[in-house]
Amino acid sequence: MPLGKGRENWLPLYAEGWYVPESNIHTRQFWFWSPDTDKTLKTPEQMMKAYESSIGVGASLLVNMTPDTDGLVPEAEVTMLTTFGAALQKRFSQVKGTTSSTAGWAEGQTLVLKFDQPTRIKDVVIEEDLAQGQRILSYSIESRVNNQWESIAQGESLGRKRIHSFDALETQALRLTILESTSTPHISAFSAY
Repeated sequence: MPLGKGRENWLPLYAEGWYVPESNIHTRQFWFWSPDTDKTLKTPEQMMKAYESSIGVGASLLVNMTPDTDGLVPEAEVTMLTTFGAALQKRFSQVKGTTSSTAGWAEGQTLVLKFDQPTRIKDVVIEEDLAQGQRILSYSIESRVNNQWESIAQGESLGRKRIHSFDALETQALRLTILESTSTPHISAFSAY
């Protein structure tokens, strides 16, 4: 297997803690501001994709902006970032339910998030308590529909935060199962939006 491919080539299992991955983007086509570059600004939709592919997979996101010749962030950029921020707030402001492993795990390191009635969701967010170290190596998420569990997502690691998005679905419950971990994992939040 080529260097850097697969989790066994990144960090050995004995490496405890969390290594902070960072994703850097700039808001314009080129790194620095120049006249007539407002038309090259990323759209709020492109910013959301950048958020999903960085924050959504456990990394941080560094958004680089450069001032104009007056030393100010151009108004078009402020407007785009404000629109993006509002879309982000709207998407993740109405939590439909949340649970954690604080009270312990069910059999087989499983957490179940139950809803009082069938609930429409589009995003699932899982956060690992990194004060205890990054421990999860693989997991699956299932949705309960018509009293049957159906797989909706899976992954190899969580880290700080993992976002799974899909077409809206109506579910009675969600189940997170840790398939492989270095030791008992600590989930600070398993939430549906």
